[in-house]
Amino acid sequence: MIRWLETHSRFVLTLAVTGVIIAVILTSIQRAGYILRNWNGREWNVTSIEQVLGVQFPSDAQDLHFEGHQGRGGYLELTFSASSSGMNTFMGNLCDNVFFSGYDPFNTIDRGEPFTFAHRISVEQFPYYSYSLNTPNTIAGNRCQTDRPGHRLQVRVDRSNASAYVARIHLFFTCQVCEPVYPPTVQPFPEFPAMLLGLQAENGGYSLPFGEICYGVGLYSRYSRDQWQDLEGGTLKVLFDGNLAFSAIVSENRLLSIRDSNHNNVELHHGNAPEYYCFEPRLEVGPHQLSVEITTLSGLIHQYSWDFQLLDASPAPVSVSQ
Repeated sequence: MIRWLETHSRFVLTLAVTGVIIAVILTSIQRAGYILRNWNGREWNVTSIEQVLGVQFPSDAQDLHFEGHQGRGGYLELTFSASSSGMNTFMGNLCDNVFFSGYDPFNTIDRGEPFTFAHRISVEQFPYYSYSLNTPNTIAGNRCQTDRPGHRLQVRVDRSNASAYVARIHLFFTCQVCEPVYPPTVQPFPEFPAMLLGLQAENGGYSLPFGEICYGVGLYSRYSRDQWQDLEGGTLKVLFDGNLAFSAIVSENRLLSIRDSNHNNVELHHGNAPEYYCFEPRLEVGPHQLSVEITTLSGLIHQYSWDFQLLDASPAPVSVSQ
């Protein structure tokens, strides 16, 4: 009798434990099912699209197609056509109405160097630079953030048909095309703050794959600024093989009042006080010398030179085909 009670008690306890385990498993499955069912979130409709973009569709919008979902992992792919006036009004509410001709954000080359043929893209704290090859001027586009935190846009409008512009819009909530692209840098003078972008080291020499060199003062750290504080306000001259490439005024880690080799004021592409100034040096393959001279406000002159071998020099890419 005692053995039977012990066996029965063990059986009841086993059933109870098993029941608890099954209940936990079922609860987990239900929760997982809930998550899976709600992972895709709500589907888009015209009203929700207008709300998230902050603008109504043109009254003459046609061929409206969209896909995606809201919520976690959400995105929106949208295309439609409209008259030129209707599309211009619609686009005027996106990306601060800044759209680059000859730029297709869905077909780009993204770089960290601020080349003159690239467009500055600011969708996070650090910008990068982007351009499209063989894209006609009738195509215009941009990448930007919306007024809602974390909402990012790729926008393209095709204006090849004057009676019906076509828009393509990609709205996404994760950082797909917004990471900064860190470019390779060359520091020609270890003892002096100067940074070069555009040159790439290879086989004991350098190549110039994008046709442009970007020069920066390199006063990024507090240590370098304190060490070279006399450079503030000084006049910088950069020369290749004894020929002036450009001159500028040093302001911390930025360049002001930039003048080209003919002493003409330079039309800047990425702001009035860039950290780097990009230009096309038009160097041939072979040995070259970079010379830098800075005359401080006190009259002190810093002079440095660097010899390098150029193994390959490609022309600057064309971002727009006429």
